[in-house]
Amino acid sequence: MIRVRWTECAVVGAMLLWAHLAEAKGRSILATGRRDPRIYAIDFDQALRPENNNTPNAIVSRSLVNPRRLDGALLGDPANIVLSEDQETAFVMNHHGGVVNAEFLQHGGRANVAVMNVRKMLERELDDTDAALEHNFDAGWFGGVGILVVPGLIVAGYSEGWLTEDGSNRIGLLDRRTGGIRGQIEMPLTGRGTRQLRKGCAFFPVPFFSPTEPPQIPDGEAFLSDIDPHDFGCWPDPEGLALAHGSDGKTYLVSGNAGTEDVSIMDFDAALEGSRVVEQPKVAPRIPVQTGPFGIRASPNGKFIAVTARESNITGKAGNTISIIDIDLARQGLPGAEAARVQVGTDSPTGEARPFTVSWTPDGKRIVVANFLTNNVSIVDLKTALHHPTGAEIAFVRGAVDRIDRDAGGSLLVIDYKSSSRQTLSRKLQPAALFAPEFQLALYAAMLRQREPSTDVDAAYISLRDAERSSKLGDAIASAVDFGALLEMDPLRRAALRRLPGPPLNLADQVWSRVDKMRRGLFPVQPLSCDFCELKPACRIVALPADPEENGGSAGAPAPGNEVPRV
Repeated sequence: MIRVRWTECAVVGAMLLWAHLAEAKGRSILATGRRDPRIYAIDFDQALRPENNNTPNAIVSRSLVNPRRLDGALLGDPANIVLSEDQETAFVMNHHGGVVNAEFLQHGGRANVAVMNVRKMLERELDDTDAALEHNFDAGWFGGVGILVVPGLIVAGYSEGWLTEDGSNRIGLLDRRTGGIRGQIEMPLTGRGTRQLRKGCAFFPVPFFSPTEPPQIPDGEAFLSDIDPHDFGCWPDPEGLALAHGSDGKTYLVSGNAGTEDVSIMDFDAALEGSRVVEQPKVAPRIPVQTGPFGIRASPNGKFIAVTARESNITGKAGNTISIIDIDLARQGLPGAEAARVQVGTDSPTGEARPFTVSWTPDGKRIVVANFLTNNVSIVDLKTALHHPTGAEIAFVRGAVDRIDRDAGGSLLVIDYKSSSRQTLSRKLQPAALFAPEFQLALYAAMLRQREPSTDVDAAYISLRDAERSSKLGDAIASAVDFGALLEMDPLRRAALRRLPGPPLNLADQVWSRVDKMRRGLFPVQPLSCDFCELKPACRIVALPADPEENGGSAGAPAPGNEVPRV
């Protein structure tokens, strides 16, 4: 799907965007460094300024998540961060606790939670110190990833066992004031509604009772995940956590389980009453997703959960989808609990995107996904995903319309002013010029069609040089292009158009074709004009436009496509 939008927007993935502290001006980001054991405070508005691109200029301060070791080494492994309700306190999950990352070269370190003063994290004079650090709480288990805060408690997800990447079925409840462990949730390993992805899994009691031998992890498995056997699949190994709200008035804790590649639904109210086993897979079976999940987030109203399919711990293959879970269907074990599975990050069905983190827009209408391997951000429209999941990813296009006219019959015409002559503009309207390279008027017409789908729409240029209007785009291309098919945005109808013999030209398909090329790193040097390009000193190509009126071109220039090497 392509959605045309005409306002600037910024998308932040894998970072925490916050604002409105009493003494804070503007907006800031708190970003975890993971292997760099500091939290970066970033001035969001400065980060958006072009002159600060690829510079540290927007960094306000860096706050240590652990005190330095006695020899001065930095300690910590910040994997996740959340804010308190009043945004005054940051809670940071250190995946392996107070370790030196260059020394701790395995999995299964004991997690801790850094409690930090947000105001101090914004002070430049406290850069690279632990001044903002108020507490370090033991998280209660190993390989911490997920973290939530609720009144009085920190909810901590543990994805690993002791000195191994596998072997966890626990989620902790920590006291926010003291860091004391108030309780631990234990997830079932066997029984109806659970999943184990391989045979021969050793028995382990749930709930735990003593005396019991340590969990039986296959010899050497997941000690160093790049070289050891990947015999995952017995333990859920919960990663990200989210809280959802059912129409029954109850709150549900939802975990993305990297070990068994599924999602669990747990009765959080029962956990707050002290119950240790609050997942009832017989009633609410685990929901399989494409591969091992990581990022997970509830919609603002708590009715849906978005979860990323990051990668398989068994094969190492990265995923390329997000799953959208309907909490009411999931809590009852009803069909359709995975309401949609949407491909993100890549246009290839077999391509690996490794979607990492996920967030929702404040209105709950869109989902924002950061894709690690493809180094891009996907935006998913929820309404479209629930009806047409194959076309739910959105490509945003930004622009500015000069003028829109409505005639006596109600039809709309978008006008774009140009300094070129009417004759030159007429060549832009030829069918052969459509998308090669002319997108502008088609995009404008599509914008009008989206705003008023039952109204006739079209687009045209006005030559300021000749004070004349060009032909309308629809009329100019009518002999070769179906104007209605060109502007069609609905994913299902576009798919039907593509099945027609000699499929008609479609704007959205053409935009996605360009998006696909960009994702694959294909940026051919095919300039129409170099006059306003800031990269001319580094480029060996000069474009000489054929038309003397186009962007300052000179008379007698070679035909389009002929390129003159720069010497």
